Amino acid sequence: MQYFNKVYIVFVCTLLLTLTANVSSREDTQIKTANDSKIIFRNSWRVEDAKPLPRFQDDGSILVNDKVGSLYLPQDYKEFITRYSGGVTPTEEDNFIIAQFKDEPIEVQLDYLISLEDVVSEYSFNYESIYQTKTESKLPQRHVIIASGSIDDFVLNVDRESDNFGEVYNWTRAGDPWGIGDNAEGFGFVTDSFADLMNNLTEETDID
Repeated sequence: MQYFNKVYIVFVCTLLLTLTANVSSREDTQIKTANDSKIIFRNSWRVEDAKPLPRFQDDGSILVNDKVGSLYLPQDYKEFITRYSGGVTPTEEDNFIIAQFKDEPIEVQLDYLISLEDVVSEYSFNYESIYQTKTESKLPQRHVIIASGSIDDFVLNVDRESDNFGEVYNWTRAGDPWGIGDNAEGFGFVTDSFADLMNNLTEETDID
């Protein structure tokens, strides 16, 4: 009987330790940025392999090239994406948010945050499509794609002279130039900042 009691006690202790470890592993990480923003990073999300960081200038911007000039990133996004430079893939249970389009609010899903390397490449392409190929841009200038869904993208305002610097929008991918044809719908407003975007992603069932 004593033997079985000991075995039972060991089993219970092991079970409690396992449960405690699982709870700890599910705890989210809070990233505090230099501008006092706090970004919640859910530990269930998958961090993609790191990629080389671009070179930052003394003013904190990235020099894309001589034609395009500098890319200024909001502080909260900059600190997050330099930490997870290869991008991040949320779980399907906590990657929904509302985008307010001009006619109605729409539930949208963020499938993955793209790497900083790809962000810079997208930004460069958006400019060079005008100045080199002479074609119209699909996005307004000083805006860049930072994340994607199945048929849409999440766009960050990087115009530091604008009152809307740092805002995040949802954009339904389109083939026509900005404001024309299938690209006439415009943006759906999502959040005032990247930190707010990350902190308000939730399960589909929790969307109001």
